[in-house]
Amino acid sequence: MLPALSRIISLSAVLALNATTAEVPRTEAKRRSEIIVGVQATWSREDCQERWQPTAGYLSEAIPEARFVIRPLAYEEVLPCVERGKIDFLVANPAFYATCERLYHTTRIATRVGSLHGQPAKTYAGVIICNTARTDLQSLESLRGRTLMAVHPWSFGGWLMAHRELHKLGMRVDRDLLSVRFAGQHDSIVKAVAEGRVDAGTVCADDLERMIQAGRIQRADVRVLRARSQGKAEETGAYSTRAYPQWAFAKLEHTSDELAERVTERLLQMPANSPAARSADTAGWTIPLTYEPVHECLRELRVGPYEHLEEVTLTAAVRAYWPWLAAACFLMIIGWSVTGTILWLNRRLRESEALRREAEAFAASGRLAASVAHEINNPMGGIVNCLHLVRGTLAADHPASRYLAAAEKETARVTRIVRQMLTLHRCRPEKASTFRLEPAVEDVVLMLHPLARDRSVRVESRVVDREESVRLPEESLRQILLNLLANAIEASSAGDAVHLEVARSRRHLEVRVSDNGEGISAEMLDRVFEPFFSTKSGSERGLGLGLSICRGIVESLEGTLSLESCVGRGTTFRVRLPLQQEARRSGLGQGDVRVLHPSAPSTTVQPATRPAKRRRSAGATIPGEDLG
Repeated sequence: MLPALSRIISLSAVLALNATTAEVPRTEAKRRSEIIVGVQATWSREDCQERWQPTAGYLSEAIPEARFVIRPLAYEEVLPCVERGKIDFLVANPAFYATCERLYHTTRIATRVGSLHGQPAKTYAGVIICNTARTDLQSLESLRGRTLMAVHPWSFGGWLMAHRELHKLGMRVDRDLLSVRFAGQHDSIVKAVAEGRVDAGTVCADDLERMIQAGRIQRADVRVLRARSQGKAEETGAYSTRAYPQWAFAKLEHTSDELAERVTERLLQMPANSPAARSADTAGWTIPLTYEPVHECLRELRVGPYEHLEEVTLTAAVRAYWPWLAAACFLMIIGWSVTGTILWLNRRLRESEALRREAEAFAASGRLAASVAHEINNPMGGIVNCLHLVRGTLAADHPASRYLAAAEKETARVTRIVRQMLTLHRCRPEKASTFRLEPAVEDVVLMLHPLARDRSVRVESRVVDREESVRLPEESLRQILLNLLANAIEASSAGDAVHLEVARSRRHLEVRVSDNGEGISAEMLDRVFEPFFSTKSGSERGLGLGLSICRGIVESLEGTLSLESCVGRGTTFRVRLPLQQEARRSGLGQGDVRVLHPSAPSTTVQPATRPAKRRRSAGATIPGEDLG
């Protein structure tokens, strides 16, 4: 009778409030802004509207410039309405509030005060009940392999509280229970348990007590189950779960703080015996409690905002740990910078060490050159005198006169080489002179004929525009050609050919010497120009100064000396010397290819197969390469 009488009183209050509201002029109602309060409907929408409409009237009367409207929300409608901002305030169970707080930044402004056994209660708990006649069900552990009925997956007192206790006992509802069914309403669950249609059911303890007080079920018909560690319900209380804070009254993110403060003030001032409080089955409202225990429950069950807690996404990780990630990136940048600096310093150190070794080699070569020059100087004077005496005994047309002249010239060159060895580190060339290229190349090839003959190597020389004259230090050019050709001959095998190509462009003289020998490995390429370094072995090994002298001469003439080598295919040296002054052309002729055969000291001339135009090209060049 008491619940019915309470409903009649509440309905009368609603009708009185509506009658009072009807007296307000319509123009004033239009001026009042509409504030929508979404309320979770645990029963029907009509029941929810009827129970909470007095609270809306209470707030509308307390805050005249606003008109509060109740909007009942089914379980499935709560989160979408909050996400889309369709309501201004939310009244819902702790699970919904904790989820909205985490995902949509809602803020609790008050906590509902329940009424149990006539006493105010700021917390509530859940119960798991079974039929009293079921003697086989004495604790929560005995539910394994049984059927269980609950209210709704989002019902906090009617499912999630009990789910957490079962989870704590190591029971997985999808594996250890025979089935879990959701009835939608608390009274349907209690009725199914009492009739024996289900082994056990879970409902909110407050709702079970109200049903017993209303006479819809007898207390003796059901029994509350608890874990063995908790003892029997009769000894410690009629709860199966731990207690949690009551429902929350929360404002959404878009709702103004000023309005929320005024609503909070009015809710806290609501009397426990007011029509609005009695209609909503509350004993008023209190300051908001902490809902961290609710978050712990959801987190443990991996539901709501913690559904994907184990699935760490990149966005979530960055949002949660961005200070540490920023610090790690900063440290990585510093580490890379330090590493790059160390590598750069190591490279500079290696380069400095290489330069130091080269400088030491040059210094050693200078000391050796001084010693060699001292020892060779006197014998060379004797050789020069002897050659001079021999020339006096020969007729001018004697066949050996040509060789004698060559010997005298090479003796003079030896003297100059000794002088260059003394100044190897700075290689000062002699004064430039104008001379024809063709005779100079012929003399060098002729001097190397004995070496080529001994090794059965053919030397082919190609001079573009053999009548061309250049202005350069002639002896320096001869020294370069002699050293490069000698190296090429010594690197070739019997039957191979060494190619010498000389061409003059407008401002440069270009020389190419190539062979088909074994080539130079990549490890040796960086060292071939070092003093006293040689790739030869055994009796063929020389002093290793030829290429160093060539490089020194080329650099002193502000030219370039480069090489290309492929193991098994041979080596090509390229020299590019700037002409010191424009030389005159002594005549235009047809380019020639001169081939020095190992069997004959003289050269044979083979006319080019096509005439030259402005600059005549003699013979055939290596495919893909042209020095002109």
